Amino acid sequence: MRLSDVRRVVRGALALPARLAHARSLSTIRRTPSQHPVLSFGGMLNGGRLLHGGAVKLLHLRDAFEWNEHSFNLLYLVSSAHPAFTEDLLKRCQRLKLSFVWNQNGVAYPAWAGKDVERYNRPMRRFRAMANFVIYQSAFCRDSAERFLGSCDAASEIIFNPVDLQKFRPTATPLPTEPLRLLAVGTHGYAQRVLAAIECARVLTDQG
Repeated sequence: MRLSDVRRVVRGALALPARLAHARSLSTIRRTPSQHPVLSFGGMLNGGRLLHGGAVKLLHLRDAFEWNEHSFNLLYLVSSAHPAFTEDLLKRCQRLKLSFVWNQNGVAYPAWAGKDVERYNRPMRRFRAMANFVIYQSAFCRDSAERFLGSCDAASEIIFNPVDLQKFRPTATPLPTEPLRLLAVGTHGYAQRVLAAIECARVLTDQG
């Protein structure tokens, strides 16, 4: 038996208790009798976990719509922050004829993911294909998905991520040009995002 096969067996054994607990949770899902949208986020807002990345946008939907993780009529998932055992959840929702909206963010590409491109893109490709409706956060995002994930028959629309324009807007007067300020945005839990900002500062320093 190859080492890769041994690792796969070990990972499967370690995941078994979690998969069994998830299967029990799936069995409680029902279609709500409500005629209004009742959303589920696949449990991404449960457990008091610290939200970051794509999961943050779920907070706006949580505040705008009724939601219930066990009795709902619309499942809403984000490609960059989907739950464990997503495929099991989607198959359960298909059997119950529950609508599924997939929010497609960025995809993996060779310059970033190298040989792991398919490891990241394969599940996104599969889940997007199961969606009733796909939301792309920009035209660039849609075009990237078409290039690296392939075409998709589901209806779709481009909807930009929400921004509080009362808080995030240009100042009345321009900021001074000195000292030079760098703005780094995103989830800084990834080393390359922090290191990229430091490398940028080094290059600027070297150029005076």
